[in-house]
Order: sequence, then C-alpha cells, then structure tokens
Amino acid sequence: MSHDTLGRTVVAFMDASEESQNLITDFAEKLMNPTPEWVRESKHFLRKEPCWVSYGVVATPMLNLLEFFKTREGLGVSWEFKEQILAPALAMGGDLLATVGTPFDLPKDMDEGEIRKELGENHVFEDARSFCLYLASALGRQWDGKDGDFLTNGSANTFYVCGLNGEVFVVDAYWSTDDSGWSVLVYYLDTIRWDAGDRAFPCSS
Repeated sequence: MSHDTLGRTVVAFMDASEESQNLITDFAEKLMNPTPEWVRESKHFLRKEPCWVSYGVVATPMLNLLEFFKTREGLGVSWEFKEQILAPALAMGGDLLATVGTPFDLPKDMDEGEIRKELGENHVFEDARSFCLYLASALGRQWDGKDGDFLTNGSANTFYVCGLNGEVFVVDAYWSTDDSGWSVLVYYLDTIRWDAGDRAFPCSS
C-alpha cells in the first residue's frame, strides 16, 4: 500500500461514524490472521454476494436449486448433471427432501448389478427434484469437507436417480483429495466399475 493510499484510508476512517469505525476495526482484526473460510467469505461480502450461508439449513422453497448447483469455489457441477438430473428437477414441483436409507460401503470393486442387488428393491430416487433438494442440503452440511454421511476421502458417494426421459443415471458426489471442494458427476448405468470403499445410498421408500 502506498503512502497516499494509506493516508486516504486513515482520513476516511477518521471521518467515519463511531459505529462504522468499530465495524472496520473488528473486520481488520479478524483478517490479521484469517482462516481460508474468512478469506473466502470476505471476498463474497465485498462483491455483494451471499456470504456465510449454510446451505444445509435451507431445504424448502427458499433453496434455489439453479443457483446452488453452479460451478463455483468449492463446487464443481458437470453439464451432464445439469442436463440429465437438474433440468428435469427444475421442471417439477414440490419442496420435500428425499429420504435416504442405510448406505452400503463397497467391500470390494463391484459393478452396477452387484451394487444394486445389495441396495435392495426401490433403491432408485424416482423424484429428481426431491433428490436435488436432498443433495444440496447434504452438501451444505459438509460444505468444507466436514464429517457427515458423505465420505470425504476422495471415494465416491453414489445414488441411482431417475432423470431425463425417465432414464436412471448414477449420480456421484465426491470430495476432492486436494480439499478443493465437491464435485457432482453423472454416469450412464453399467459404464463404471466402482472401487472398494465407495459408498452407495439407496432411496428410503
């Protein structure tokens, strides 16, 4: 910072109201040795974007699925997910979250047929909208790689979801091994053999 910039900053600070001075001082102290979370959310604040939002608590009409499932810092969303799962979800009504059954942790490398047999009948999420609401809520609760139902060690968290034209797809949400955030991908059935340690979630009917 140049001397001129510092001088203008000091003058502006002295001319500010006492309330504003207290806010500026508090903000500056918090940014002296900031956590990555403080840096990220401060940037959102200065750009007049939503900040310090816990998406996990917003699970009703207030949750904007189109806004949530945008590729941004902390979240990568594939175009296949947007086209095959999110698009049909946005065309549907309702604001109930899908309910999830007991997850199945793969004891060995397995194909789709083997996994789906273990998940049992009615494991498919038939309502794309309720699934997307659930997924957004779950990702919000574990936004920074926090512990929760989803694995955060780089392994897959998979779901069988009825999407575009009634076709069933595999949705995979996984936390990056470099801790950069979540990725949400979609695969056609029977195109991947899943690894031991991956986790599959059934719909709870």
